[in-house]
Amino acid sequence: MRSTQKDTYLRAAERLRHFDRPALVAWGAEGRMVPHRTGRRLAELLPRGRYVEIPEAGTLVPMDNPAALAQELRRFIKVDA
Repeated sequence: MRSTQKDTYLRAAERLRHFDRPALVAWGAEGRMVPHRTGRRLAELLPRGRYVEIPEAGTLVPMDNPAALAQELRRFIKVDA
């Protein structure tokens, strides 16, 4: 049986349930390419996942609002260190 791209994504997503480290899912609040629910689902798959929306950022969060992303990363590292 030939594996499809969807099958590959589903297998990868299932493995996320076993990732036991803190994980931050930073999503652009203004992003239109991928729905916010996708980011929330990703964070929910991770046992220690946390979802945050970065204001004034689209799909390219590090380019759109690097200061807000850095702030969230600092907060995440401080809390989960």
